[in-house]
Amino acid sequence: AHHRQQLRARLPLAVRRLTVRKAGFSASDGSLIGGAVDVEHAPASGGSPGVTVMADPYAVNGRVRVPFEIGDDAGALLVAGRTSLWDVFRERSLRDALQAWNIPDPVLLRSVVGDGEAPTDRLEFEPRSEGSELSFSDIHVAADVPIGSFRGVEASFYRGSNDVGSELFASGLVPGELTNPLLLSRDAYRWSNTAGQVGFRALVGDRASVNFRLRASLHGVDHAYDMIYGDEAGYVPDGIADLDTVERALRDTLDARPGAWDGSESSEWAAEGRFDYSIASGNLLSGGVELLRVRSRVQLEGPYYRPIRSVSDQWRWVAWLEDRWIAGPDRTIEPGIRVTGLEAGGGVFAEPRLAVRLDRPDGANGPWSARLAGGVYRQFTNRFELTTLGPSALVPGVQFWLPVDRSLDVPRAFHLAGELVWSPGPAWELRAEAYHKWLDHLLDLDYPSLLSGVGDAPEGLQAQSEFIGSGNGRAWGGGARVTRATEALRWQLGYDFAASERTFPGRFEGERQPAPWLEPHRVYAGFDTSLGHGWSVRADGRGVWGRRWGLRRSYYDALALGAAADGPDVGRPGEDRLPALIDLDVAVGWSGRIGPTAVEVRGELRNALDRDNVLDLLLRRTLDDESSAYSSQ
Repeated sequence: AHHRQQLRARLPLAVRRLTVRKAGFSASDGSLIGGAVDVEHAPASGGSPGVTVMADPYAVNGRVRVPFEIGDDAGALLVAGRTSLWDVFRERSLRDALQAWNIPDPVLLRSVVGDGEAPTDRLEFEPRSEGSELSFSDIHVAADVPIGSFRGVEASFYRGSNDVGSELFASGLVPGELTNPLLLSRDAYRWSNTAGQVGFRALVGDRASVNFRLRASLHGVDHAYDMIYGDEAGYVPDGIADLDTVERALRDTLDARPGAWDGSESSEWAAEGRFDYSIASGNLLSGGVELLRVRSRVQLEGPYYRPIRSVSDQWRWVAWLEDRWIAGPDRTIEPGIRVTGLEAGGGVFAEPRLAVRLDRPDGANGPWSARLAGGVYRQFTNRFELTTLGPSALVPGVQFWLPVDRSLDVPRAFHLAGELVWSPGPAWELRAEAYHKWLDHLLDLDYPSLLSGVGDAPEGLQAQSEFIGSGNGRAWGGGARVTRATEALRWQLGYDFAASERTFPGRFEGERQPAPWLEPHRVYAGFDTSLGHGWSVRADGRGVWGRRWGLRRSYYDALALGAAADGPDVGRPGEDRLPALIDLDVAVGWSGRIGPTAVEVRGELRNALDRDNVLDLLLRRTLDDESSAYSSQ
């Protein structure tokens, strides 16, 4: 089994708000069929001057906020940064998790070496040396510059990078044999993100405001991979060879030859304007226009799939309009529409949306608010993930983004969502939600096309219809949160249910299967209590039940299509189950002041139950006989 440590790859001191939009969001929130997680950076204004430093075993974060004045108006500058500590201190649980994750998969090795019939799926690999590399860094700069009463310029810039790599030298122990086939593999990933924006805001009269903004973003992924195994590496009798000498020779061989390389790059440039106008008391009209240029380049040259060399360059325009009308003392109606046009001949797409909200601040059993919303949702730039077939895969797939070209139809979904917030008492709050999505048209990688005729198309697949297929599905779910917050104690209980099924191009005989990322049943419990004199205790626990896609995803994406001769019968991902995932974290902290400096110190015990939470499984033959069955581990 592969056990993974989850890293929070964001800059905490530069984040003001994180918003999850599952379904039923308004026209101003964008064109997205599956929902979105929006991370809003902290602005320069609105905080006190000072320096903040935060450190944990994984990273050091820092933030500096500097206020300034221009005439009688106040402005501010904020700079925040983060860097990893892997080169200084390698936290043991994370190091162990990376090593466990990088254990070679014998079945995947069999699918990519020789003619696919080598008996590698009986091997039990013994790592001789393993080294994982992990680093990340971020910088965020924001400025708020006033240029008169009720006007100003806001600007921000972000640059972040994440690097993950490994080099593994291992011998495969074959039951009943005296030779150890050797394996040396390298895997390295680099993600980079750059984004910037500058905007002008102003009040116009006493009823309207306008905002103009220029923004740009660039995202890139690079993946390098190479491996030596078997005859190329040499079969060495156990205990006889000088393995240090062999390892150095194999490393020199990899250094001298070019390995496989995958890369993608996507950029977005946009100019947008927005207005908000109060037509009358209780009626706010909002609208906006955007002009975008989206470019994407994908070049995947790995040895296991047909090469992809796809370039997209697309202009889009967007116009949206929505009205927030208080139709009565407790009713608000929010109609809206979003219209997107693609460059000449690409079509025009309308997304009408509607929301109705009821507010009862004087309810007999406490104040409550309810909202029902829905509409049509499109998605013009889509994310895809090509799973890794290499036997040692520190990262299980290569992600890339593509704007839909003219060879494909734009994905479409219909949303219906309901929300309820109720406060039955001064310290109590209940939040509940439910949603249903009809996923009318979806896009996904066409693995049968990517795997057929490998090596027969040196020019590579170019049009998106050559390696992307269509499907459909549906998703529904709901959840509830109960919170009680007093001066001394805050606790919360929550439960979420989610279901999602979809078809996958060319696979599973067209039958709908659960989504790979699905967590059907999720329970949360936590509390935070003050002990006085600055001391506090916090505990957070979560449990997940009902997960499918029990094997590594590459099994279902490639091996189910016959990538290995006489390989295992993978079956349907919906037929597999993973054990429950249960986490409990406990923390004790103290906060106070030492002179003019505010100080907070916290000790955390993560995974306090010491559970081996399994995220996926690998297969291995149970007996020496080549025709024997497989078992999951």
